[in-house]
Amino acid sequence: RRLRLPSFDRRSPFGAEQTHVLLSGQAIPAGAAQRQHVVAHLARSDAAGLVLGGETLSLATHTQLRPLLETLQQLPPPECVVRTQQQQPLVIRVYRQDQTTTVALVNDSPWPLHVELPLESPLSCPWQKLGPPSSPQASPPAGEIAADRGLWEAGARQWRATLQAYDLQAWKFDTAKLRVGKPLTELDEFARRDLQRWIGEIEARTKNLDIQRVYPQLQNPGFELRDGQRWVGWRPRLGSTGAVQLAAGGSHRGAQAVQLRSEDAQGVAIQSHLFPLPETGQLVVSAFVRRQAWEPGAELQLAIEDSQGGQVYRQVVHVGEEQPARDRESSGAERVQDEAVGERGINATWTRYELAVNDLPLNSAEQLRVSFRLTGAAEVLIDDVELCDLRFGEDLRRALVKRIYAAKLALEQDQVVDCLQVVNEYWSRYLVEYVPLLETASVVLAEQPATKKPQKKSAPGFKDRLKGWVPKIWR
Repeated sequence: RRLRLPSFDRRSPFGAEQTHVLLSGQAIPAGAAQRQHVVAHLARSDAAGLVLGGETLSLATHTQLRPLLETLQQLPPPECVVRTQQQQPLVIRVYRQDQTTTVALVNDSPWPLHVELPLESPLSCPWQKLGPPSSPQASPPAGEIAADRGLWEAGARQWRATLQAYDLQAWKFDTAKLRVGKPLTELDEFARRDLQRWIGEIEARTKNLDIQRVYPQLQNPGFELRDGQRWVGWRPRLGSTGAVQLAAGGSHRGAQAVQLRSEDAQGVAIQSHLFPLPETGQLVVSAFVRRQAWEPGAELQLAIEDSQGGQVYRQVVHVGEEQPARDRESSGAERVQDEAVGERGINATWTRYELAVNDLPLNSAEQLRVSFRLTGAAEVLIDDVELCDLRFGEDLRRALVKRIYAAKLALEQDQVVDCLQVVNEYWSRYLVEYVPLLETASVVLAEQPATKKPQKKSAPGFKDRLKGWVPKIWR
């Protein structure tokens, strides 16, 4: 965000024309997130250079990023022999030069990662840790290297290290004959639980993808309200000929609809008031339209434009060029007969048409409005205009369901980076942010009456059998 301060400039001792104050703010991630974008680059490929910056860049505030950058600066250049081994979320790069071998470990996940890496050297060799020196207060887990340098004895052993979230660690060995085996990794215990929870949150919202949420920002959508001679929420635009007026009777719903009558190419139009942009970035404008007269060359446009008349943003659809999206009303018939369709498909019966956009300029301070423009020789009725700010098409629904399946499959195969990429991608975060959970009525079982369990009859004993033998009078 940028902010000018004209009042400050006017008080400048150098003169208002000589001073320009500009306040600029830049978002800075916190914690391990400071390293995320750098580590993601390193995990994908090795590069000779890396440029970080912005309008303001102060490494003093990037306490989590500076150690990683120092380690990165000390890595050998990519021109040397490099071998890359990946076992999500771990990426291993082995750099071999004439007399040294450098082993770099990259943790491309937001959880700590424990690594056991088999190393084998035919000769003893010194080693050192790249990057800044370790903090003396930091005590590594049992079995891990506690110093920044040491001597690697000849033979094969396990090298143990713990990588923090989005971390890079590297060590240089003074031998070119060091052999690096296949690592054993153990991800933090919270990783799988977090991924399952995130997948569950996204999947729960995919059950509500048939949502069509009304955006109640349009005044007088049914053209029923008037304030004297002024229409509430709408403004007619007239040319030299034609008319825009309210028509009583024959409306789609309510007492009246708006009638547009055009007689020339300049045409007539009706324009809504300004309303704020939906925060979802989507907007669906629909209206019921019925033609009364239509000559060849006539055209009806439905447009969404900004307050500057479309200089920043404008979307237009020619009503009737394609089949209406839904809710076709044609006297109960499933399809409209050919004789009821105009030149461009505008029906002689009330039919719903729409314009759907999903690329609204969210970084703009502009407001939007809806307009209908009729040109040529034609006459139409318009009624029940509606705005929606959240709706998903059939293709997008199928794609989102497939992505959830892909995330589950990746988690089952321990591909945590692939799973994390799905749950963090745009549409996954969009669902969690904007789509509400589907409300389901909870089922409560009524209390059941207690039933007496039949008592088991024990086998008759000797006395009971004796009673059966003795006559009743002697018992």
